[in-house]
Amino acid sequence: APAIRSPSSIAGATVGLEGAVPLYRRLVLSASVDVMPAGAQKLNKLPAGTLYASTVQQAWARASLSLPLPLHLIGAVCYRFSMLSADLSDGAATMPKTASRTDQSHVITAGVGMTW
Repeated sequence: APAIRSPSSIAGATVGLEGAVPLYRRLVLSASVDVMPAGAQKLNKLPAGTLYASTVQQAWARASLSLPLPLHLIGAVCYRFSMLSADLSDGAATMPKTASRTDQSHVITAGVGMTW
C-alpha cells in the first residue's frame, strides 16, 4: 500500500530544558520548556491560493507531579501548554494574501501506571 503523506509539516530548530526535583518524601516535580524561535511550513502539493505559514514561532511547556505507590505502581498528574504564532501567505509574487494566527492549547492528564 502506498504511504499516506501529509500535505505539509512545520520545520525549525528547537531548543529545550528539562529538570526534576524531589519535593516531599517520594513526591517528584518535573518540568520542561521547548522553544522553536524560527520555523516555516514545508509544503508538498497545495492548491493555488492556499495560505501557508511563511514564519512560525512555537513554545511548549510541561509540568508533572509523580508519586511512587505500592505494588510497582506510580500516580502522576501532568499539565501541558503549547503556543504557536504563524504569519501566513499564499506566496503570490504580486498582491499576496496574508494573515496571522495564534493558537494555544492546555491539557491536564492524570493516571496510575506500572513501573518495573
